[in-house]
Amino acid sequence: MNVSGSKAYPVYGITIGLYELGMMAMIVVPVGLRKSWVLV
Repeated sequence: MNVSGSKAYPVYGITIGLYELGMMAMIVVPVGLRKSWVLV
């Protein structure tokens, strides 16, 4: 991880953060829905 790079390009860091959150959501949401269906 390049700290100076993240400081030089804050927008790039934010974009990567949102992308990672989106990928996590795509994985977590279906699993959560599946578990909720099992519980119901």
